[in-house]
Amino acid sequence: MKSKKESILVVLFALFSLQALANNTTITRSEEIGVVRGTIINNNLTDIPLIYESSLSNMARVHGFNAKYPLQINLGDSTYRTCRGFYKDESYTVEEYIAFQNKHVGAKVELSGVQRHYGVAGSVGCTFKEFKVLKSGEELTSTQKEQKQDQPDESNGQANGNYAIGDMTVSVFNLHRGFVHFRLLGKDGMPVKKPNHECAGKAEIKPVLDRDTLFAIRSEIKKMGKKATLKNAQMVDGKCTVEGVVPISQ
Repeated sequence: MKSKKESILVVLFALFSLQALANNTTITRSEEIGVVRGTIINNNLTDIPLIYESSLSNMARVHGFNAKYPLQINLGDSTYRTCRGFYKDESYTVEEYIAFQNKHVGAKVELSGVQRHYGVAGSVGCTFKEFKVLKSGEELTSTQKEQKQDQPDESNGQANGNYAIGDMTVSVFNLHRGFVHFRLLGKDGMPVKKPNHECAGKAEIKPVLDRDTLFAIRSEIKKMGKKATLKNAQMVDGKCTVEGVVPISQ
């Protein structure tokens, strides 16, 4: 009983937060994430239909959806750790969503057309265009191999854990042509003291920067107080890689 009350309080808190976003936030920037895979887990909002409807109505306003109650998919074991819930502009009533969960909870799926969005108050979550159920572990493995940048997996079937992370705001210590040393920054712009992050401290830059670009970026970063955005960070074969380093204003 106590656990159910605690769950309700958590849901109510999330609902109030979403209401604030709906009232005050418009999307100012979006990132293309692409394909995300994971296992669908249960969404307890359906336990209280009124909260389910209010929560998803707010998300529809935040993202400018036509759907009254957009489809929400929560993923466990996600290849994109920044977002847990993903929304699609397709309406589901409580009854329809319960039926959807009964059919798909526990299934491994692939979301395509994934984007992460930001508003004036920060991140407002992720959306997706389509999803498909992965029929077998072989299909999942095949899709992962297609995205590898280097040689095929030779780890005797053990997963390498390749997945996208997205853009990261950092303070740069050292920038070289092929790698960058950095410290993660929190939402307040201050360094994270004890970062619990899979990509923290050092990242490889691919493709490698040419000499002139390196010097130009170093100069701009110095002007901006060492602050920069690491673009399209991802884990590849257990290593953190980024596609570029972009100075940002303080």
